[in-house]
This record gives sequence, structure tokens and C-alpha cells, in this order.
Amino acid sequence: MVKVSVIEAEALWASFVVEHNLAFNASGHASKLFPKMFPDSEVAKKFACGRIKTAAVIKGALAPHLSEKMLANLEKSNPFSIMMDESNDKTDKSCIILIRLLDFDVGDVRTRFFDMPVVNIGTARNIFDALKLSLSKKGLDFEKCVAFMSDTTNCNSNCYNSIFTEELLAQCKKATYSR
Repeated sequence: MVKVSVIEAEALWASFVVEHNLAFNASGHASKLFPKMFPDSEVAKKFACGRIKTAAVIKGALAPHLSEKMLANLEKSNPFSIMMDESNDKTDKSCIILIRLLDFDVGDVRTRFFDMPVVNIGTARNIFDALKLSLSKKGLDFEKCVAFMSDTTNCNSNCYNSIFTEELLAQCKKATYSR
């Protein structure tokens, strides 16, 4: 019974880290702190959820579950918006994609992480193709997209050679864009 309780505690801790946007390094400190705070608790003594295990629990257990919930909400809710931004911080350049949708669990419009593909060559075509692939992998298309938001780099918003002029306007039937 203690083993199950430890697993539950570690899952709750990983959820707490995500919900409150804590650094994964806090997990290593928590694993050392909990037995000192609760010396009479067998669960606290066996709690071992450092940064690597916390990341693994989030990526392997929580993320797929939350992604399924988001996709279920997208199926119930027709319109959604896409927000994206590119990162130039590392060797691999990431393209962060967020979805804004009606979350039926809380009865409010929420922004949810959707995907983070690597796009090392930041042309409009490559960014658009990464976005299109991310949506299609999860069974979505642009037909239900009512808004697209991004930073103002030329490949995102230029009226001559941008994501808009590539295909997004044609795909995003309900969206409007004026030059």
C-alpha cells in the first residue's frame, strides 16, 4: 500500500510542478525536504522524485493525458486559435505552438501548449509545414481555425513571402487578413 501511495505522491508532485511552473531542480530539493518535514511518514521517506523522474512523469504520463483532454475539448469546440513563436536560443530552433480553445472542464477559454517542433531553417514554408504537420498529427486542420497570432518577423507577417501568403489564408477559411 505504501508503494502505491508513493507513486500517487510523485504524480501529484509532478502535477504541482507543472501547474505552478516550478523549475525541475526544485524536485530534487523536495525529495530531500519531505522526509525531514514529515519524519513519521513512510511515503515521505520513500518519495524519490528528483528533476529527471519528475520530467519523465510529466512527459510520459501527464502530458499524454492532458493532450488527450485538450483534443477532446477541441472536438467539442469548433473554433480555435493558433499562437506561435520561434526560439533562437539553442542550436535547434524550436517553434512553440499554443492553441486557444474553450475548455469544457472549466467552462472558460484557455490557452494550452500544443506542440514544439524543431524548425532549424526559419523560412515561411518550413514554419508553415511544421505547423501543418503538428495539426495533422493530432487530427486537426485549419478549417476550424479562426485566428492566427505570431510575432512580427517577416516570415510570419510580411505580405509578400510569409506564412500568410504561403497557404494559411487559403486553409484558414474563417480567418481574415488584410495587407
